[in-house]
Order: sequence, then structure tokens, then C-alpha cells
Amino acid sequence: MFKDINLTFDHALGSAEALRRIIARCESAAHSGTIKFHGDETHWHETGGAFALSGLGMTFRGWIKVDDNSVDLSLKLPTAARLISGRIAGMVEQEAQSILQDHASPATQPIAIDAPSPARKPGGERDAVIGVIFGYGWDEVKVWANSLIETGFTGDRVLIVLDAAPAFVERLGEAGFTVVQPGPEERLRLNGGFAPFLVERFQLIANFLASTDYRYVILTDVRDVVFQDNPAAWLQEHLDGGGLLASSEGVRIGDEWWASYMVENGFGSEALDAVRDRLSRNAGIIAGSREHCRRIALEIVRLCTQEHETGADQAAYNLILNAERWKQDVKTVRHDVPWACQAGTVADPRQLPHLRDALLDAEPVFDGAFVRTPRGEPYAIVHQYDRVPQWREAFEARYR
Repeated sequence: MFKDINLTFDHALGSAEALRRIIARCESAAHSGTIKFHGDETHWHETGGAFALSGLGMTFRGWIKVDDNSVDLSLKLPTAARLISGRIAGMVEQEAQSILQDHASPATQPIAIDAPSPARKPGGERDAVIGVIFGYGWDEVKVWANSLIETGFTGDRVLIVLDAAPAFVERLGEAGFTVVQPGPEERLRLNGGFAPFLVERFQLIANFLASTDYRYVILTDVRDVVFQDNPAAWLQEHLDGGGLLASSEGVRIGDEWWASYMVENGFGSEALDAVRDRLSRNAGIIAGSREHCRRIALEIVRLCTQEHETGADQAAYNLILNAERWKQDVKTVRHDVPWACQAGTVADPRQLPHLRDALLDAEPVFDGAFVRTPRGEPYAIVHQYDRVPQWREAFEARYR
């Protein structure tokens, strides 16, 4: 028995631009290893297309119809996915909103800031914030880039870039970013092709860090990250010169369906049994000394390639952090501390109804301009801000 999901998304992009963005996002997800398209059943044309893809250990089929004002999607779910059909629909809606948003449209009204802004502490000359991107343009990085500049961070702002247009690379350089473009010989290969991007990015990070002498390194996702305060200033005050800083997702691995699925699918049921009661920590925000960040990046690559050949980077990260050899070097920061908010578990309105009873961390507070701890302190970093519509609207209006 199958279940169908039928969704319609409005947009103001015109059919050609909407379809271009959809295809580009699909190609990016396929390259990252998140999904795999079946070429013999996937066909694009000027008004949409039909597709078949594998993801979550299942095969999904459907079609997309695009016109100048809307996108219609029909997705046929296999039997195994019926129980999580609501969550899958929510994930699709979230992706569609991000892809089809008209970045060129003006804000309807200025963002009102009723509460005090964070105290901006300049600094970080010996530090680096590093992101890795594949196939992105300015629209996907502008919130990350502009918000980091605004915090007063004075260290190296590094983007390791794959498959980028020359004009975009030039713009990053003009904005003061160090752009690293690995050649084919520097890429991570697996089974005759490039490794999934979610894993390869850690190899590229390790390669870059090997020839640096930074004090602190902050490794972040890019598309869904906004900085609210200087991350280096926070690290200088709280990390005491060494170790690795891990960011809590506020929930046990076994209580969050995606975290538990990725561990079991990537590393087996015994691995899940070993960590299901452990706190889940997010691989999209990692910080610490240069050597600790380089080591954790290499261990993620090793676990995901040499032993299991999987793209489950966050699952590997959590397994590594729970190994005895790492425990003394890792400091885990929860959501009552103003370091990093992981919105996907503690604030996403589609996930909270399923997770609220299992949350171990406090829920963040949004004052219309800043995401704060319950005590009113702004987080230095907000990850997955785009999963909360009010947050996304505020940050994307501010950092155009």
C-alpha cells in the first residue's frame, strides 16, 4: 500500500527560474550523498519532470509541474515511509520554501529591534571561521557571510569552494573572505568517484588546517547559519585554550528519528544500541583548537569511508565523541548557554510537537531580532534558522 503526498508551492520567479533552482538543488543533494537519483526514471523538461530517487533507505517516485506562479509536486511514498509521511511532507515544504523564495523582493517592513543587541566584542586575529560549499552562489551564503562580518570577528573568514562561478568567487574575495578552491587531485575519491560531499568537506577542512597555526577554529555549515555575536570572543572566554566544543541538539539520539536512523543505517543496530541514550551533538557547528578540529575531521572521514563507506557524517561524529579516547577532550554546550542554537530540534515548528516531551535542553526565545537563551542572552551562532519561518524572515531581511 502506498501513500501519496500532493503539495503546491506559490512563487514569483517565473517558470524557468523556479525549475532551474529546483534542478540545481536536486543536483547538489545528489552530489552530497543525501539522495540518489535513478537516471533511467528521472527526466526534466521545460514544464517540470518525473523522478525516482533513493533516500532514507527507500525509493520514492513522483513528478513536478512548474508554471510561472506555482509548483505542483506529487510524491508516492513506499509502505515503509507511511508512518513518517507527515515529517517527510514537512521536510519537502521547508526545502521548497527555501528554494523558491524570491530573494530579490524587498522586505515588507523594517525589522524592529525592541531588545538590546548583543555586545559586539571584536577579536579573533589568530582564529578562523571555515565553511565548505558546493555549487552555491551569493544568495546561499549572504546571511552567513554578512552576519559574520557584522559581529566584529577579525580572524580569517574562509570558504572552501567547489563548483563556483568566477564572479561569485571574486565577490567573496572583495568582501574579505579567503577562498580556497581545491583541484581535482585534492578531492576525496571513493569507489571511482568523489565521496559524498557531507564527508568530503571534512577531508578538505583537514587538508586546509594541516598548514595553518590557528588558535581556535569554528567549522560551520553555511546556507542555514547566522552569526549573532563574535564566536571567537566567546571561545576565548569559555574554552580555556584547548579541546573541542560540541553543540547539543537537546535530545537523545534514540528520541530523534533522523539521528537514530542515520546511526543505524550507516553503522548498524549495535552502534545505535550503544548510543541511543546519549545526547545528540550536531556536526554542523564544531569548534575548538586547530589540532582538535583537524583530528575530528579526519576521524569522521575515516569512519565514513574506510570502514562503512557511508555519508552519515553526523552519525560518525556522535560515535567518535562517545569513544573513550575523546571524552576528556570534549566540552558539550547546551541550550542554556549562549553558544549555538540548533533550531532543527529545539525550535522547528514541524518537529517540536514530536520532540517537546523528549527535549533535554531549554527552548530558545526569539524577540523579533535575536534568538536568545531563556535568560535573554543571544546565541553567538544560530544553526538551521531557516526552519523557523519568523526567524528566516527576520535574518534574510537583515542580511541581504
